[in-house]
Amino acid sequence: MADRNPNSVLVSLQELRQIEEDRVAAEEEAERQRIESERRAKEDAERSALMAEEQARLAEEERIRREAEEADRREREERLRIAEAERRARVEAEMKLEQHRIKAEAEAKALEKKVPWVPIGIAIGVLVCTAGALGYYSYVKNKEKDAAAKALAAQRAKLESFRKEMAQQQARFQAEQEALESAKKKLLAKLSVAKDEAQRELIRKQMRNQAQRAHALAERKRKARAAAKRRAKRLRIRNTSDPLGGLKL
Repeated sequence: MADRNPNSVLVSLQELRQIEEDRVAAEEEAERQRIESERRAKEDAERSALMAEEQARLAEEERIRREAEEADRREREERLRIAEAERRARVEAEMKLEQHRIKAEAEAKALEKKVPWVPIGIAIGVLVCTAGALGYYSYVKNKEKDAAAKALAAQRAKLESFRKEMAQQQARFQAEQEALESAKKKLLAKLSVAKDEAQRELIRKQMRNQAQRAHALAERKRKARAAAKRRAKRLRIRNTSDPLGGLKL
């Protein structure tokens, strides 16, 4: 051993050092790849969640649009129904008046052959009674129609005020939702270019805070919708299966 060449010993030491350095480098590379894989997986999951939220938002907007169209359709049908009912009532009143006139003329002609002047008085009396009855009937119907129109106008005014309030509330919620989505996109962009794990962890913490805010917003929207339904029921919004009368949050 004492005669061993110092150069060979030096070479062996260098080889061992190289092997150790290669092992350490391989471990560092494996760790770096593992961290990078985890980062990409988290970013993919966050992007998928963002896409799912966007699809849900678009689906909700489409549902609101369809329900608004359905509410408009029901309102048009109700207006047509009221107009048709008024037309039928007017036609029936005119038919009754014509029947009374024909009957009075027939009675007058029958009595005219017996007593010259009596049929005239009877005919006039019948016509006066008929006109009075029809006038009273028309007066009652008009009063009922006026009362119904006033009640409908009052209900529509309340509904319109309610719709405006809900529209303003919806606009506030929408603005807050868009602000959260914009902030989330910015954080995702920052996360994709973060230089180290500490910076990425800070961004992830900010994203978790944003997620909590989004959850709180969804809860506020749910409570606001429940409160709006209760108010709609108190307003007695009729002729619709939706208690909000076509309004959605």
